[in-house]
Amino acid sequence: MDKCVQQPKYLSLLIVLLVLLCSFSFPVLAKKILVIESYHSGYEWTVGYKKALRDALEPEHELVFFEMDTKRIKKSRISTKAELAWLTYKEQMPDLVILTDDNALKYLGHRFASTQTPVVYLGINNNPRNYIPQGSKNITGVLERPLIKRSIMSITEIIPSTKKILVLFDSGITAHTLIESAFDNKTVTKISHVNVDVKLIESYALWKKEIQQASSNGYDAIIVGLYHTLIDGHGLHVSDIDVINWTSKRSDVPIFALWDFAVGKDKTVGGLVLQSYEQGSAAATLVKQIFTGRPPHLLRPITAVNGKYVFSQSALERYNLNLPVKIAHFTDWIE
Repeated sequence: MDKCVQQPKYLSLLIVLLVLLCSFSFPVLAKKILVIESYHSGYEWTVGYKKALRDALEPEHELVFFEMDTKRIKKSRISTKAELAWLTYKEQMPDLVILTDDNALKYLGHRFASTQTPVVYLGINNNPRNYIPQGSKNITGVLERPLIKRSIMSITEIIPSTKKILVLFDSGITAHTLIESAFDNKTVTKISHVNVDVKLIESYALWKKEIQQASSNGYDAIIVGLYHTLIDGHGLHVSDIDVINWTSKRSDVPIFALWDFAVGKDKTVGGLVLQSYEQGSAAATLVKQIFTGRPPHLLRPITAVNGKYVFSQSALERYNLNLPVKIAHFTDWIE
């Protein structure tokens, strides 16, 4: 009889203990993450996604970075950099790898597909299947899709008289990939009523010539895409900051951007741009899901937030431009 009386008390105590245990959250054990970057730390696109990764993943996890620096080194050296990145992976033995932008995935994706290490990529403009075997179970990530055609249409709302636009890129792998995906490799096309010329430039001298002759060649606006792999007459890399500052000062034609890093005083007026912080945030979300037990092959690749209007007030004033109310209402303003 006494045992029957005591049982409910023990049961009640057990229930209380279970409730208390459930009220505590047990964090995921700290992991080491190797971030293999296509570019370099001074590149503003890199700064944005690195901040997002650190905001979301540190200090719970350890982030280790390796820079391939492919925008500044010669193309013939990229394979060597990729080999050094692979050696770093072997030395660090991380719990997860993040590959940022196309070159890292292009040169290392197939290698990682043969490992058991979870991999998350970000900033990929090409179809990932062009870089990694189809059905790779340990790899997923974030796609980057610049809104070139929508950007052109937004320019026509800001400058209604627009009939002809020049789209300028450097000759890097990302630029070639974008031209293929956005324009089917066509360098002359028409979007709505606007004639669009797309040019991939390798030398800084030719870039300057295109900018200086834009007005006389009948362009109403210029979209400055990527300008980070230009070389001078000696074959040396030209600073991207120097390129965009010179372009801003010398262009008689309003210049617009596709990425937020190209917007600001002494840069472009702005536009419908992509922000690298969003790429980093989306990648960090995938990383957290993997660390809580979701296998990468069950996490479909995602596309980060589809663009944001960012404009520079000082740059707009330089060209005597005013934004339509429907664009200004959704704009993030900078100096």
